[in-house]
Amino acid sequence: MMADTPTPLVLAADIGGTNTNLAVMDRDRILFSRRYATGADPSPEAALLRFLSEADASSVPRPSLSCVCGAGLVRDGVIRMSNAAWILDQAAIAASLGMPCFLINDFSAVAWGILTLHAGNDDELAVLRKPDGSFAHADAWGPMVALGAGTGLGCAWITRDGGRPRVYPSEGGHVSIPVYDDQSERLASWLKARYSSPAGVEAAVSGQGLANIFLFLSGVDAHPTQASLDILSQPESRRPALIAAAAGSDSLCARAMTMFVELYARTAANMALAFMPSGGIYLAGGVAAKNLAWFTDGALFMRNFLDSYREHTRAILEDTPVYVVRNYDISLVGASYAARVLSGAEDSA
Repeated sequence: MMADTPTPLVLAADIGGTNTNLAVMDRDRILFSRRYATGADPSPEAALLRFLSEADASSVPRPSLSCVCGAGLVRDGVIRMSNAAWILDQAAIAASLGMPCFLINDFSAVAWGILTLHAGNDDELAVLRKPDGSFAHADAWGPMVALGAGTGLGCAWITRDGGRPRVYPSEGGHVSIPVYDDQSERLASWLKARYSSPAGVEAAVSGQGLANIFLFLSGVDAHPTQASLDILSQPESRRPALIAAAAGSDSLCARAMTMFVELYARTAANMALAFMPSGGIYLAGGVAAKNLAWFTDGALFMRNFLDSYREHTRAILEDTPVYVVRNYDISLVGASYAARVLSGAEDSA
């Protein structure tokens, strides 16, 4: 933080296809928060003003900066959201709120939030250990990759040399699906038929991707259990949570979770080789944090992460730390931090 300068309060907003999460942030501490249904207000500006009015009514100090994140690319200060009808316009939001506004991609907010986390704090980060129980140590100034399976598969990368950190959004969630055995090859072919085109890895590594894997496996299971049939009777949007909940007792759900973790690990390995993130790979999104045992038991994730055909590429993977992000407010924390750094109100060192 700059000397003798108070830390400004930030209005942080994470606008998703279903929900809009808002908070008044004092650094990484939430002073006041609300969740609205996206689209319940006539515009994003109306939702933000409603939130400020409710915060004022609760005697919450008024923020002086804002940072809004949403799904989609930022072009000329505008996000045309990929999962909602709203258009987020940085200039219009700033004028409506009467305060500076920074507009960033939703997974860029996650990446900014990761910069505030501390290795060794089990409430924030879980270390994924190698099969021998060891783990790599992060380079304090090395590049980082954020990869997050939630509703979709988010991806961003971070550099920290030459001054303040720089966060770069990415469409890495749509790279090709890793094929590593006969079953993953059949899954890729099945998804190609389902989407009428070769599918990106998000079609398998995301909440809906887990549902796709489950549906694929159910098609080759001659004797599905009653639990599996009950899940198949539910709408597709409800299936991921049901599959994860039943994975400890139902064999088909367990196979789906196992394949999901294997594909996630191999996708992370591809990112590690592309970016060589000595600062670590950080698995955000709710799926890993809510199902951590599937990643750690038997070192399932790391065994697949380290499975490389060349000695020198395996050495790179061996030296790459992998963490699971356990802070569910990471987008809001990241939006708050981004606003403070980008405005110059806080040093990034």
